[in-house]
Amino acid sequence: MAAITDRKPIEENDYAILKKVALEQNYPLKDLMVVYALESNSGIQEGTKDSTYKGPFQFDNSTAATYNLKNVWDLKESAEAHIRLVNERKGQ
Repeated sequence: MAAITDRKPIEENDYAILKKVALEQNYPLKDLMVVYALESNSGIQEGTKDSTYKGPFQFDNSTAATYNLKNVWDLKESAEAHIRLVNERKGQ
C-alpha cells in the first residue's frame, strides 16, 4: 500500500468539481478530498469494469444503487453519493 505522501496530487479539474459539490452539500471539502485521494489515489486507481468496487469513491453495485448512483465513474455523482452515505451513517 502506498504511503499518503506517495499519492498523486488532485487534478485541478477534479478539485473544482469536488469543491463545488462540497459547497452545494455543505460538506467539508478537506474530508471529501481525503476520501477521494485515499480511495482512488486521486482518480488514477479507480478499479476496473470487472472490480467489485469501482469509481473514484469505490462503490460496489449494491451501495451505488442504495444511494441512487447511476454512474460510479462520474466524479460529481460519486461525490454526491458519498456525502449521502456519510450523512446517513452520521444520522443527518
